[in-house]
Amino acid sequence: MINETGNTYNCLTIIREAEKKNGRRCVICRCSCGNEKEFILASIKSGSTKSCGCSKIKHGHTAFKKESPTHISWRSMKERCKRKSHAKWYLDKGITVCERWSLFDNFIEDMGERPSGMTLERIDGNTGYSKENCKWASIRDQMNNRSNTRFMNVKGNIFPLSIFSEKLNIPLETLRRRINRGWDIHKIISTPLRKYSKPEHLVAKGLS
Repeated sequence: MINETGNTYNCLTIIREAEKKNGRRCVICRCSCGNEKEFILASIKSGSTKSCGCSKIKHGHTAFKKESPTHISWRSMKERCKRKSHAKWYLDKGITVCERWSLFDNFIEDMGERPSGMTLERIDGNTGYSKENCKWASIRDQMNNRSNTRFMNVKGNIFPLSIFSEKLNIPLETLRRRINRGWDIHKIISTPLRKYSKPEHLVAKGLS
């Protein structure tokens, strides 16, 4: 059985297991509003249940509206520190999210709304996410501030440049050159390589 504790789905963060009901796995979750409630795991993983059912809208962020950029940054931050596929960049290095930021209201109180075109950056890449170690920065600022690892943002997801090089089947140096030239994300992934062009693989991966 996969341990789901700490994983976040929409507005719900799993904090512990609960007793099964009618053979269905249940968990206790903390909603971004701060409320804790029991849910059927399959319902929150499928997206049919996105929040505790709270009707109060704070800061314009709610599960019943389109997810805000600030909430996306908060959710993505938590997911990066939990996903096994990101382990060597986060889990294995001990990069975690501070306890205070387990609640979205605390995160937005500390960081404010995400400015347009900005993403969440750790000031010290060797330590975790907290008010003292985070700031809003542009993708280009993040890339310029890191000598060894470069990152790319697609649809709110940030990954090391090497991962996108593999996903897009574009040489790493080609990606770096396109970014340095100031190309936007659409031009970066849609412009064919000089020797061959395979635009269909971009569509298939949902990145165009």
